[in-house]
Amino acid sequence: MATASIFKSKYQAKDGVWRKSLFAGDYNANFLIGKEWAVGEKGNNAFQLNIKTTLVGGQRYTPVDLEKSRAEGRHIWSDDPLSAKADDIFFMNVSGLYRLNKKKTSHEFKLEVLNATNNQAKVREFYNAETGNLAYTTQLAIIPNIMYTLNF
Repeated sequence: MATASIFKSKYQAKDGVWRKSLFAGDYNANFLIGKEWAVGEKGNNAFQLNIKTTLVGGQRYTPVDLEKSRAEGRHIWSDDPLSAKADDIFFMNVSGLYRLNKKKTSHEFKLEVLNATNNQAKVREFYNAETGNLAYTTQLAIIPNIMYTLNF
């Protein structure tokens, strides 16, 4: 399955000027592929493998006024709200699941790895008073999840 969206997101401030909003990433695309196999002696158990990839246009943010921040020794926003755009965010989630079906219950064992490629797009900037320079926060790193589900 594949999906894609192209969009514009703007707001009008009290000064009457239209500006890009926080969510003006301009696009979003997803691709999902998965497969389930019947396994086990009677073929009543299942194994699944799934991959989801997403590419999202970066959110808008108000940049730091570096000169004023250095002069005051603290974080000072620029006078141009939401004028900067963060990096585009790419992530790939991969999961494998084994489902053991019994007469009145099923047991699911799942391993899921979020951001399997460990992409580290810059999503925000801030003023680091210790160094006097800009620093950045990034998207979440690789996150492994182990899950067990009992259905009855």
